[in-house]
Amino acid sequence: MADASGASPAASCLAKLTGYIKTRKGFILATEIVSVFIILICYASSQTGGYTAVAICEMVFAIIFFVIFMMEMDKQIQVVNWVWSDLFRAGVGAVVYLITSLLCVIGGSGDGARIAGGVFGLLAGILFAYDAYTIYLQVRGTSQHTAASTDLSNSPRSLGRFEPGEVYMSNYSLIKSNDPVDRDQGHGTQDQEPGSARCVRASLRDND
Repeated sequence: MADASGASPAASCLAKLTGYIKTRKGFILATEIVSVFIILICYASSQTGGYTAVAICEMVFAIIFFVIFMMEMDKQIQVVNWVWSDLFRAGVGAVVYLITSLLCVIGGSGDGARIAGGVFGLLAGILFAYDAYTIYLQVRGTSQHTAASTDLSNSPRSLGRFEPGEVYMSNYSLIKSNDPVDRDQGHGTQDQEPGSARCVRASLRDND
């Protein structure tokens, strides 16, 4: 029993790890961590060194966000907006890696390890930029969905109120009417006349 209880948390964590890596976000974060680790090895092997502090900071932040999203701690800790924080992390990482990697490639003449680190840094910058783009699409989609839901819930028709001169037909479409009777019926009451008769009246009204 002790062995089973001790192995259960480890098995659960391993299952979450493998399951999260199979997702697109988990795969991107895992690739970022591996690429930054390769860049650190290249900078450590370089004669003149490289921007090691940048690589260490980005790797630490990537690991933190990977663990938070994998353990679903972002749903428990609501104080921080994790989506916008992740967008800021990916955007800054993309810009910093592209700049520092270009400097390493251009100024690394005769230092193969530094040039290799710069090349991997350029690839990492592209990866961070793609990560920021996917997060931006997620933020934009969430904002549009929230705005559409708010507009739909606050619309007069969803609350049962109609504009004067509108008749609510049986096929859920609205027509403009100049008939005072229909105009009175448009103030929140549904027309009890059959739908076919209303369509005939609408067509005759349009012809007039």
